[in-house]
Formats: sequence, structure tokens, C-alpha cells
Amino acid sequence: MNKRLLLLLALISLPSVAADMLIRPTAPSTTRSGYDRGVSLNAQVTAITLGDAVYLGLRNNPAIRSAYLQRVAQKFDLRVAEDVFNPKLTLNSYYRSSRGSADNARNTNVAPATSLLGEYGTRLSMAWTQQLNNANRAGRYRSDGLDLALIQPLMRGAGWDATTAPLRLSRLSEQANRLNL
Repeated sequence: MNKRLLLLLALISLPSVAADMLIRPTAPSTTRSGYDRGVSLNAQVTAITLGDAVYLGLRNNPAIRSAYLQRVAQKFDLRVAEDVFNPKLTLNSYYRSSRGSADNARNTNVAPATSLLGEYGTRLSMAWTQQLNNANRAGRYRSDGLDLALIQPLMRGAGWDATTAPLRLSRLSEQANRLNL
């Protein structure tokens, strides 16, 4: 597809160029001496096609390189939009130690949480918390907790159409970006 695009670009921008071009390089200059026989590049002729000539002219074009770099960012935007329906995991934790004249204490807290968004707007969340307190004089204390939540929006404007609209727009935008390149 890239060769066809380059050929189309060449035909639009260079309508008067013939189908084949001849390149006649000039003789190279050299500072070295001692060659037994001389080589003349004037006798050599290289035939290239119009597509090759356009490729040679455009291969280091900064605007084209910038467009391809922009496409990488656009593909990443689509990937981010598709990632909405993947499970998310967060981990919060801390460890604190305190020393006082009367008591030494250590506090530990671990709280992983996960959430998942469904295509119909349903959000499933689960969080677990474990807290450990250990002090020399005050003693030990342990607390565990589990939180489960299932949320289904029932208002008008919710549902599959509203939840998947950003993803569908991103996919349409991706198709337009691909055609623009």
C-alpha cells in the first residue's frame, strides 16, 4: 500500500517526469594517489523507475517522519480507549515505626483494590484492607476488612450505547487517522 501511495504522490507532484530516469554520476575526486588504473563513473549509467526516484526524494522528508511519529501517538490513544474495560488494580500500603520514651510502636497497612467496568456500565469493585499495629506496652491489634461493591446505573442515558461510545469514537478516529496518513 505504501508503494501505491508513493506512486500516486509522485504522479500528482511530478506529472512531466518520464517513466524512467537515467542517473549519470560525475567522477569522484580523490586525494589518494597510487592507483594503477583509473575508474571513470561517467561510463556507468543507472536506470531507476519513477517510484524509486520519488522514494529517494522523500525518504528523509521531516514532514513525513513527523506524520509517522504522530501515528504512533494516535495508536496509543486507541489503546488507552480500549483499556477502559480491562480490570484495574491498585495497591496502597504503608509501614510506620515510632519510638517514644514510654513505648515503641509499628503500624502496617496493606490495602489492595480492584475494579472492573462492564460494557453495560456495571462497575464491580473489591477492596481488602489489613491493618496491623504492634506496640510494646499497648499490645497488638489486627483489623481485616473486605469491601465488595456492584454498581449498575439505571438512569436514562446509561447502558451499552453510553458506555461504549468513547471506544467506538476512538475506533472511528483511528480509521480516519489511518486514511489521513
